[in-house]
Amino acid sequence: MAPSLTEHLISLTPSSLKVATEHPFLLEAGKGTLSADRLAAWLTQDRLYGLMGYTKLLGGLLQRCPSFDVPPGHPKSDLYWKRLRVLGGAMSNITREMAFFEDVARKNGLPLDVQPPSASSATSVKGNDEPLLGLLAPTTRGYIDYMATIASTATFEEALVLLWSMEHLYLTAWRFALSTQKALSQPAQPSPAVSALSELIPNWTSREFEVFVEEIAELVEGIDEEWKRDGEKRERLEAVWKACVYYEQGFWEAGSPWGH
Repeated sequence: MAPSLTEHLISLTPSSLKVATEHPFLLEAGKGTLSADRLAAWLTQDRLYGLMGYTKLLGGLLQRCPSFDVPPGHPKSDLYWKRLRVLGGAMSNITREMAFFEDVARKNGLPLDVQPPSASSATSVKGNDEPLLGLLAPTTRGYIDYMATIASTATFEEALVLLWSMEHLYLTAWRFALSTQKALSQPAQPSPAVSALSELIPNWTSREFEVFVEEIAELVEGIDEEWKRDGEKRERLEAVWKACVYYEQGFWEAGSPWGH
């Protein structure tokens, strides 16, 4: 049996996928050894990714979602409503997620305005580490710009593949972090990072999130089978997956002294 589109995409980058979803950041997060400073730096970037990039991608998807001049009950009408339900739910989810981020960070004293290293710090005069891009780390800015480009210039199918790719990788990554927790017990007075992650990791590996990712995968699988016959279309969809894996690899260290 021929692989589905999602199976095909996942099979393209086994080594890079492992790097993106089993990064040392995730291992430290799961084992409870991640510092509060490093978690705050990453959360700052993840919040900006959600507010400035993810929402734009969803907006583009909703705007470009194909509609059909057909009566109720027609398969194309059912597909349209299914897409709207999932994409509309995603927009609601991200607003709740950002509020949850901010609440968890506030309770644990984790600032969400951590300045990243200067994009030019590697070549600038020693001692000059001014945040030339504001709160956005270069990796985050690149990721956001890529999402905006896909949302505004790519096909609906390419944007949908990007949405699924991001969510699939995020879920897989935090499942890995969760898997390292099993033999650990939380100390009586956990550190701010451990306390925050004790709320964040269950949220990012919940059954509700799994169902959401499965729903997006179903939409991707609903893409016309033409991708199997049209080499150019297939290559465009593959390029989206590969770009997402690339950005996810670097995003775990975005905004911290460990990486830009």
